[in-house]
Amino acid sequence: MTEGPERLDRATPLKAGPTKVPRAFIVVAVACVALLGLGGAALDRAFPGTASEPVAADVVTSVGNYPPPFSIATAGGADHWSVTVAPQLAASQSSLMGLQKLTIMAAPDFSLADEQGRPTSLAGLRGRVVVLTFFDSACDDICPVMEAELSRAYADLGADTARVSFLTINTDPLGLSVAAAGPAEKGSLRAVPTWQFLTGSLSRLDSVWRSYGVAVEVQASTRTVSHNEVMYFIDTLGRARDRATPFANETRSGVYTLAVPTEARWAAGIADEARSLLVGQR
Repeated sequence: MTEGPERLDRATPLKAGPTKVPRAFIVVAVACVALLGLGGAALDRAFPGTASEPVAADVVTSVGNYPPPFSIATAGGADHWSVTVAPQLAASQSSLMGLQKLTIMAAPDFSLADEQGRPTSLAGLRGRVVVLTFFDSACDDICPVMEAELSRAYADLGADTARVSFLTINTDPLGLSVAAAGPAEKGSLRAVPTWQFLTGSLSRLDSVWRSYGVAVEVQASTRTVSHNEVMYFIDTLGRARDRATPFANETRSGVYTLAVPTEARWAAGIADEARSLLVGQR
């Protein structure tokens, strides 16, 4: 092969052996690597939980998916899923709750068993507003916070309490029996007569989780269950109308809490949203 008028001489450079790397370049390269390593360690201290930390290999996504098949009603008609929770005390009620209006559509029906083993379906609650939540039967994370908010919302509803049902779907694939509802009844929600904790077979729960965009994960070694948080408001005609994003603050010891004023605002927001679905059947 030729290039220009002369044939390239490849034999001479090959005989000379590999090109030596200048000593100065090696020193500079080693220094750069060291600096990068120190910088990475500093970033890990400044921002714990970054992507540089190893990810547990035994985390198994067991069931569910995210986001759900509901679109968000916006002025431009665009769909989006991200929710930003504004500072708790300065935020508006809707911002605090991550409240989003949904394009009106029928909420997926389901039939599960309550803590007494009685079958309960969403279709069977037509004529009532349903506040639908999802949490673990063991109530060992955000559950106590949500219990306080829901029970307070029930009290805030006043004369409308009989027209609003509170349903909580079990999100624990390791505790599916009706008996698993026991721990959930120990909180303040046991005093709410219109609240039911629902469970069922894994296949039935999986169908509900998928329908409402709940992703459930189980860590194989610790058997720890985790899931995303979501709350739906379903109107008297069985249509999903609003979606909110519950949250809580986790302490260093792993306890989930929320300031009492913030819990009260959440409860008032739940009651207001449920009541608005009763007024004029909007």
